[in-house]
Amino acid sequence: MKADIGKGMKVFHSSNHNNYSDEVRGRIRDIRNQYSNNSINEREARDAIRKLQMDIKNKIWSGQVSTTKCMRVN
Repeated sequence: MKADIGKGMKVFHSSNHNNYSDEVRGRIRDIRNQYSNNSINEREARDAIRKLQMDIKNKIWSGQVSTTKCMRVN
């Protein structure tokens, strides 16, 4: 974990993080439902997933996620 500090991360993304996982699953489910309902096409669904990945990565790196006392993603 100490090595991660040198990477500039404000939080640790390791071990269990149920709240984080539930939020990500929910956002993926929303995209899947939009695709299943023909609200978005395949390309838009892929773009939405990629945007979600970038958004989550940026939030983790900037520390804008729910954390435990020891700064692990919650």
